[in-house]
Amino acid sequence: MREIWTSTEIDERFQKKWPGVAQIFKIRRYVKKGDKEREEVVYGFTNLPTKIANAKDILDLDQKHWYMENRLHYRRDVTMGEDASQVRIKNAPQALAAINGGVLAFMDFLEVKTLHLKCGIIVRTLKKPYNCYLVICQLYFR
Repeated sequence: MREIWTSTEIDERFQKKWPGVAQIFKIRRYVKKGDKEREEVVYGFTNLPTKIANAKDILDLDQKHWYMENRLHYRRDVTMGEDASQVRIKNAPQALAAINGGVLAFMDFLEVKTLHLKCGIIVRTLKKPYNCYLVICQLYFR
């Protein structure tokens, strides 16, 4: 369950610090993980006026943001180990990011749902994310 409260009443101090803000909002959501449920409350602001984005639109945008965060960034940062990467040689970080993107797209194409489990264990064990690609290919192409 998700709830949102929005307001266009923005005081002068806020406007000085963040000019162009059209709306502020508060979102309360209940997140369930396993048997446990917890409440999350987040606050935010947007430059989108109510004519362009009403409360429901902002709630939808928030949900899409977290979909992207969980679907793309989490998989890159945690599963593929991009944030922990110590590679700093010339264009190697960009090359590894491109390879990661290709591997993730390929796994999506194959409809692999447990990539984070398989690759995450391998990355943590080997401490070298690039070894994960070889192992994944071996797992799925036997």
